[in-house]
Amino acid sequence: MPTYFISLSVTRPANATDSDVLQLLQRGADTVGCRPVEVSALGLIVECDAAALSLLEETIRRDLAARGGSLDSITVKQI
Repeated sequence: MPTYFISLSVTRPANATDSDVLQLLQRGADTVGCRPVEVSALGLIVECDAAALSLLEETIRRDLAARGGSLDSITVKQI
């Protein structure tokens, strides 16, 4: 399965800690069938099918918006 580095720029929801955002990213990856290798403030390294990447973006965007945050930009690079 390919490995991707996903760089994110997010507007954190009000009253959310860094660990809250990291948990949201972890859950998003798990939800769409990606295997998180590393989740950090810089982004994620995941193993998944390319088709899951757009679902991951949608999931992160939706989950952040539901809490009052936003996904401002996302960059994906296969490593």
